[in-house]
Amino acid sequence: PNMAAALSSELDGFDLTREVIRVYVETVAAEPEPYRFVMANSSASKNKVVADSERIIARMLAVMLRQRMQRVGMDTQGVEPWAFLIVGGVQLATHSWMSNPRMSSAALIDYLTMLCWSALCGIVEVGGSLEQFNSQPHPSPALPTAATIQP
Repeated sequence: PNMAAALSSELDGFDLTREVIRVYVETVAAEPEPYRFVMANSSASKNKVVADSERIIARMLAVMLRQRMQRVGMDTQGVEPWAFLIVGGVQLATHSWMSNPRMSSAALIDYLTMLCWSALCGIVEVGGSLEQFNSQPHPSPALPTAATIQP
């Protein structure tokens, strides 16, 4: 329910990206015992429940991405793999964090948001077009030096 509300909210861009990630991380963090029980149980029915819930969230995310991209004339062919990548990546990172929390939940949310937002910005820069993306050079970013890194 919280995820559906986040995906259907009027938030836009960065705020929406962060909210979707925040809802997932905080939901899992608020209910650690049921989460650990479900994830530790290797039954076929557990696997189906987890896979079904991931699929539902990814499809909801894909629908939202498709609608927003179509509104501005972007290519939407990649929305499903992008949605599944985001859901799978956030789920696996959160699972790792639940098993060994090396940072606060707020920091985890911010790091996941940083990666997802950067990827979404790259998709927008090419209008969602795989053809346009593949036609461009992909140089490695300039790495910061000790003098350019601010404390």
